Amino acid sequence: LGVGRIQEKPVLVKGKLKSDRLASELLAMVSAEPAADSNTITVKVVGPDPVEAAEVADEFVKQTILVKQDADKQAVVNARKALEAQLALAARLRQTVQIYESSLLPQVRASVASALAAYRVGNVDFLTLRQAQLREFEVSTELAEAIANHNKAVAEIELLVGRTSL
Repeated sequence: LGVGRIQEKPVLVKGKLKSDRLASELLAMVSAEPAADSNTITVKVVGPDPVEAAEVADEFVKQTILVKQDADKQAVVNARKALEAQLALAARLRQTVQIYESSLLPQVRASVASALAAYRVGNVDFLTLRQAQLREFEVSTELAEAIANHNKAVAEIELLVGRTSL
């Protein structure tokens, strides 16, 4: 319950109480202060009718609790969506890393070995060998980026779930 949130409720309270007072009048009756040593607040309502004052206080508190519960539910929904997105990203990046490690990198390494052997016997020029080596470097760099991005996604998942070992 936030002290500042009391000011968001007068229209809701007025509707629930079916009061003749204006929403601004109901708000003027209410004050709230946080407790010094806990997460509670004290709500005070000053009015000529003690029954009405109690009803107003109760309704302000109920509405504040409902808004807090809605905010908590939305926070859970948002966290779940963020977690699902990070899990999907981590899975895609894991597949990318596996493809690079099992297929692409071995292929370009074989290409470099082939170009080097051909260069040694004079079948290809130096530029062809350098292009093969450059492609190996590019693929290795892409693999390193995929691994780094995967690790970042895993770290985000750990942050979201509050654990450091998946």
